[in-house]
Amino acid sequence: MTYQWLTYDTTTGALGKHSQTQSPMIQTTTVTVGTDAPKATTTSTNTLTPSTNTTTSTDKEGVVTTTTVAIAFDSNLIHPNQAIIGPFDGVTVVMNADEQAAYNQPQAYLYQSGAFVTNSAWPAQQLAQAKSTQIATLEASMNATLSGGFTAKTLVGTATTPHTYPTDSSAQSNFTGVVSAFTTNPNKTTATILTLDAGWVSHTKAEFFGVYSDGDNWKEAQYPQLATFVAQVEAATTVADVQAVVWTAATY
Repeated sequence: MTYQWLTYDTTTGALGKHSQTQSPMIQTTTVTVGTDAPKATTTSTNTLTPSTNTTTSTDKEGVVTTTTVAIAFDSNLIHPNQAIIGPFDGVTVVMNADEQAAYNQPQAYLYQSGAFVTNSAWPAQQLAQAKSTQIATLEASMNATLSGGFTAKTLVGTATTPHTYPTDSSAQSNFTGVVSAFTTNPNKTTATILTLDAGWVSHTKAEFFGVYSDGDNWKEAQYPQLATFVAQVEAATTVADVQAVVWTAATY
C-alpha cells in the first residue's frame, strides 16, 4: 500500500507532494490511573482516519482509570510551517477531482482558505523549467554528436568515397599524436589511421591533414548549430514550442 498526501505552506499556500509505503498515521494510547501521571505508548497504525476515543473505569476502591486512544498524522512528517491535506490512500482512491489534480501537479496549485486555487506563477515557472531541460538535452545531444564520429570530405588513396572517422577521446589522442609525428619528423610520409567504415587505412601526409582539417571544420560547425537551437528555445513562448526544438547535427 502506498500512502499519499499533500502539505501546504501556511504562508504562501505552496503545495508539497509526499508518499510512502508506511502509514503516516500514529496511534497514541494514554492511560491515567487515579491521579498518577499519564503513561503513553505510540505505535503506527494502518488507518487513515484521525480519531480520539476515551474510556473510563472505576475499581471497587473508587480509583478512576482513563484510557485515551488518539490516531493522528505523524507530526514528524510535516515541516513547522506546513499543514497537512489528506492523507490519501494510494490503493483505495479517496481523492476528489481537485485533490487528485493538485497531487498530480502540485506546482500548478496553491492551497488558500481551505481550497485549491490555480498558481498564476506556474505557467511562467513551467516554461522556464522546460527551457532549462531542453537546453540541457540539446547540449548533451551535441556532445554525443562530437564523440560519435564524422565523415570527411577528403578522399584517401583509391577510395571513391570519403571515410568516416571516430572522434572519441582515444581517436582524438591518436590524431594529435599523428600531427606531432608529422611535425617533428619531416621524413615521415604516411600514417595509418583508424576509420569506422574500412578499419585501419594508410594516409599520406596531405591526405591526413586534409582529413584533420575536415574534422576541425565539422566540429566547429556544431557550436553555432547549438547556439541557433538554444536561441529558438529561449524565444519560445509555450512548452510545446520548446520541446519541438530538437538537435540535428550541422553539415560543413
